[in-house]
Amino acid sequence: MIRSRTGRCVVFDLDDTLYDEIDFVRSGFTAVADAGPESIRGRLRIVLDDRFENGQLDAAFQGVIRQYHLPEGALAFMVEVYRAPQAEHPASGRCRGGAGRVEVA
Repeated sequence: MIRSRTGRCVVFDLDDTLYDEIDFVRSGFTAVADAGPESIRGRLRIVLDDRFENGQLDAAFQGVIRQYHLPEGALAFMVEVYRAPQAEHPASGRCRGGAGRVEVA
């Protein structure tokens, strides 16, 4: 919790500022599919890609868990993998610049 001496604060919404959020979503879905059980990885990728393409991003992981009867704890695992900095994640090594993307050391 952040405490303010004055009772005021400024909140910055940085979605799509440092990287395109949609690129992060796609790469996060790919990371989750790649980290899934080997026996269903290909199907996970197809289902998550389909949800992505159709704009069905809300509860995407819960739908996959129900569809494939994944065990308790699967949601927390999927969210952790989705949020983890991946080499392929756009946020892990790039930032937006005026004329396009710029590599960050």
